[in-house]
Amino acid sequence: MQWLAIFEAWAVNNLLRMPQFHRAVHKLHGTFYRLRHGKPMEEMGGTNLDNQGETFLQHFKHELKAQLRGETKKKP
Repeated sequence: MQWLAIFEAWAVNNLLRMPQFHRAVHKLHGTFYRLRHGKPMEEMGGTNLDNQGETFLQHFKHELKAQLRGETKKKP
C-alpha cells in the first residue's frame, strides 16, 4: 500500500502543476457561482445607467425657446 500513497502524491503534484487543471477549476467555479448566485454584476455592464431623459442644457434650450415664443406653463 506504500506504493499507492507514493503514486497519489506524484499524481497530485503533477496535476497541480498543470495550467489546464487550474483553467478547468476556474471555469467550473464560475459556472457553479452563476448557477447559485446569478449573473455577476461585472458581466451586466457594471454601473452604466440608462439615459433618464434630456440633459439640463437641452431642457434649458427648450425653456428659452418657449419663453421667446411667449408660451407659458400653467402652475398647478
